[in-house]
Amino acid sequence: MTNNSITSTLRYGPTGNYYGLPTSFAAVTHCEAGVVSTGPILETGEVLVLGNVVISPDPLAKGKPSGTLTVATATTLNTLVTINGITNITGTVNVTGTVTATAFSGTINVQPWKSFDIRHPNRDGWRLRHVCVEGPEAAVYIRGKLDGDNIIRLPDYWEGLIDYESITVDLTPYDRPDDSMYVKAIRRDPDHHIIVASEKHLRNIKAFYTVTAARLGEMVVEYEGQSVDDYPGDTTNFTYQG
Repeated sequence: MTNNSITSTLRYGPTGNYYGLPTSFAAVTHCEAGVVSTGPILETGEVLVLGNVVISPDPLAKGKPSGTLTVATATTLNTLVTINGITNITGTVNVTGTVTATAFSGTINVQPWKSFDIRHPNRDGWRLRHVCVEGPEAAVYIRGKLDGDNIIRLPDYWEGLIDYESITVDLTPYDRPDDSMYVKAIRRDPDHHIIVASEKHLRNIKAFYTVTAARLGEMVVEYEGQSVDDYPGDTTNFTYQG
């Protein structure tokens, strides 16, 4: 549809749908009560179709659209639009609602930093911007506090999620100095925990801890290429900037 004209004639189908036959001239079609009439475009206005419109180079497509619809001017669609196939948009797309997609390919963040911006939690009229920590791995972590105990319990969901060989533990004593504190063991089965010990205080540990591990899977950190299309590994777990 270009400037409210149709670059094909419309034929009324047996199921109540309208099927388009491509032509080499611009024609306007008025569809009412199963009557089809065509003629030259005399004026601009609206085209109203009560039913479905199928665009196809094959008049026998019967509900299998495969032709081309060109919109070269501002168009408002106040209904649900379903497109089965590739949609090429060369202009700007403004969306005021929610966009939902099962997959996305392209640039979603044009800046090299992964930052986010939120309302300030305690100062009206101010905002807060933070940047994500970067590193050569997909890391997960837990942190907490040992207060008279020496067992760090790991989440059950880490099984199948992280590489247990990659676990590291950072310990910071509090309330009292303790330079003899250390990780005694990392137990994977059956209850997923880390045992901390101290030569000075045995199992009576007072410390803050951070446990970090890498997620399962391989990531190529540096690779030769001109764009993200040259990445030699699996791209399904990554968003990227071109």
